[in-house]
Amino acid sequence: ADVIISSGVQVGANTVISSGVKIGKNTIIYPNVSIYYNVVLGENIIIARFVRFQLGETAKKNQETEA
Repeated sequence: ADVIISSGVQVGANTVISSGVKIGKNTIIYPNVSIYYNVVLGENIIIARFVRFQLGETAKKNQETEA
């Protein structure tokens, strides 16, 4: 599956984006982030360094996640 990267997205160095990933507009991805297969990131999200999204996860703005 193809990767969809919307307008205004910023991707940092050493970021891994696997197939099937969808990234919403104006999302900022800092360096050293891993985004695996079929992950969906909503609009206007900021992803900190060294974050890893697993198979099929979804992230939305202002969504809380467990550490």
